[in-house]
Amino acid sequence: MYFGVILGIQRYDVLAKVGILFSIIKAGLTVLILSSGYGLIALSLMHLGTNLATSMYGRYYCKKEIPGLEIRFWKYSSEWYGKIFNYSYKTFVMFIGQKIVYFSDSIVIGIMLGPAHVTFFVIGASLTEYMRRIVNQMTQMFTPLTSELQARGEEEKIKDVLMRGTKMSLIIALPISIVFLTMGKRFISLWMGKEYGPLSGDVLIVLTITHLFSVAQYTTQDILQGLNRHGVCATCRCVEAIANLILSIVLIRSLGIIGVAVGTAIPHLATALFVYPYFISRVVKFDFRQYVLRSYLAPILSSIPFLACCVLIEYRYPAANLAGFFARVAILMPFYLLPVWYLSIKKQERVIYISAFCKLAPVLSRRLGMVA
Repeated sequence: MYFGVILGIQRYDVLAKVGILFSIIKAGLTVLILSSGYGLIALSLMHLGTNLATSMYGRYYCKKEIPGLEIRFWKYSSEWYGKIFNYSYKTFVMFIGQKIVYFSDSIVIGIMLGPAHVTFFVIGASLTEYMRRIVNQMTQMFTPLTSELQARGEEEKIKDVLMRGTKMSLIIALPISIVFLTMGKRFISLWMGKEYGPLSGDVLIVLTITHLFSVAQYTTQDILQGLNRHGVCATCRCVEAIANLILSIVLIRSLGIIGVAVGTAIPHLATALFVYPYFISRVVKFDFRQYVLRSYLAPILSSIPFLACCVLIEYRYPAANLAGFFARVAILMPFYLLPVWYLSIKKQERVIYISAFCKLAPVLSRRLGMVA
């Protein structure tokens, strides 16, 4: 709740600092606990303690930022609680449906094929889950921003948020997706072992295509939530979860774990490609052609050189180890970043980004000087 308040007042810098700090602490403690011979119980207690500490910091910051903040249930009228319930139950249903969509597949595989097959699916699914989380970290800020713009009556700016947010989501997801599609099987083979590469790689390909289209709609979901129009998101998630379960159970009999991935992909793609664009076009009035051109076309065209280079490297100069794999990806990144900078990002946007970096650079310089 406290970090929801921090997100609501748009202090993303605080969320980022706390997240980075406690992630580093958890990583260090994990290494220390496991290297000292302790097991899962100790690891669980460590996570409990760090999560509790994180929550206490959120409480401390909220009380400092909002003087007089009190938690008293009898302080507000029933009308206020009605508003909170009306908004939050739709959010709750939406996230429950989302959890079923993303995490029920392993249960289906475990029941119908056995626990040993779950690993092959989870390896590919976990990689796409990391991509999804990266994009989601960026788009979650659009919910409070959209609410603020609506309260101010600045409806035109909401359209701009939709266009730019969708474009930036694709810009972030495209290079990750291209690496997964072209070199994903090799990465899994180097990471987990050759026996996992082919099957887990096929799962990765199916789910990458699926999530590439869905992450582009994360901005849409967050805008609808910011406008309190996310009832459609909750309904879509529930329908998608049911369709996902039915299709996965049917297709697993003939296609194995690939059938589960396809069963996830079909309703997910239908929602991302048709349902969300339709509803957001009714809520936020915009030119659909401009939406496609500004948000989708430029990032996709910008990614073509990177895609071609990844295919060439994979077939002509494949990596023999993980260090070589990451080195190849790093060397190829300029073939993505330069076209994106000049084709996908407008001149006015480039000026803003450069100005923001210049303001940040002196701060970074001073901090590095202090460390030195």
